[in-house]
Amino acid sequence: MSVRKQIFRNINVAAINAGLRDGRFSLDIQPGEHSCRDDIPDWSLNEAGYEGHVTASHMGYGEINIRISLTKPCKLESSAWLERRDGKWLQIPERISSLFMSRVPRSMVGALLQNHVLPEGYKDSGPVKY
Repeated sequence: MSVRKQIFRNINVAAINAGLRDGRFSLDIQPGEHSCRDDIPDWSLNEAGYEGHVTASHMGYGEINIRISLTKPCKLESSAWLERRDGKWLQIPERISSLFMSRVPRSMVGALLQNHVLPEGYKDSGPVKY
């Protein structure tokens, strides 16, 4: 897995795990979650050396969009999708935008890769559904 994908994966898995533990959403689809809704409360990320703010939305068909504003170890924005209808996995695009990594100071790459965060009840990668 490329460095970009590893960093993308680690940040998003840490955020999803924190949201699950805080009860912000579930891996199981609840009645009414097949429509787009912005009713998931925000949460703070403070796990595995990552700190920041996380927002999420139900995007229909059981998918949740996760948006992260990381503040530590460096400032970085990330957005990902969590599939829950056809399985439970973090959707990792084939190509991670160069813009995603262009915001990472070279000196911070090691800190962002320092911990391999394990997913809690879902796969840490799977296909992007269009």
